[in-house]
Amino acid sequence: MSTKIAEKSSDQKNLRQAAQDFSDKTKSAGAAGVNVSRVAYRNLQNAAADCTRKTDRAVRGNPYLALAAVFCTGLALGFFMSRPKRDDED
Repeated sequence: MSTKIAEKSSDQKNLRQAAQDFSDKTKSAGAAGVNVSRVAYRNLQNAAADCTRKTDRAVRGNPYLALAAVFCTGLALGFFMSRPKRDDED
């Protein structure tokens, strides 16, 4: 009877240790995932800032070309959005 109790106690200790090991591995994997996400966010933020700077330089260097591009884009969007919908029920 006492050997069964000792075995159960040993099994419980092993189970607790396995759960603790799993918890530690999960926490470290989660922390690594957070770090990877932070680095990716920082890289994306830097890329967006670079693109914004390049766009600003292009617009300031060629204001009339930029204005014409925006005007043409607006015309195209207006044209395509104002077209009547086609009925495909025929």
